[in-house]
Amino acid sequence: MAVAQFSLPLPALPEGWSTEKDFKATGQLSAATQRNIEPVGPHFLAHARRKRHKRTFSEDERIEAQNTVKKTEDEDAGEISEPEDPMMLQRDPKDWKVGRDCGGMVNP
Repeated sequence: MAVAQFSLPLPALPEGWSTEKDFKATGQLSAATQRNIEPVGPHFLAHARRKRHKRTFSEDERIEAQNTVKKTEDEDAGEISEPEDPMMLQRDPKDWKVGRDCGGMVNP
């Protein structure tokens, strides 16, 4: 994924500007409160996994991608199709549907 970065300078402050006379606060800071945070969700689990294995974000992402690929390959290898009947393979594919769905009758 490409990320574009721009380096733009901040505009210059007008001459004679000072924080004491020109800055106007619109409110006050609220007092700090104690909150209980519950560690839940996939993002927390990913964070905990990175901490436990002492991995960086990119290392963990690469390793998890490899594990996902392995799981997908294992699932594909586990699929076993049922054996085809040799007589069915010798028949015309058009006859397969007609023989099963229509009771041997051909639809007009």
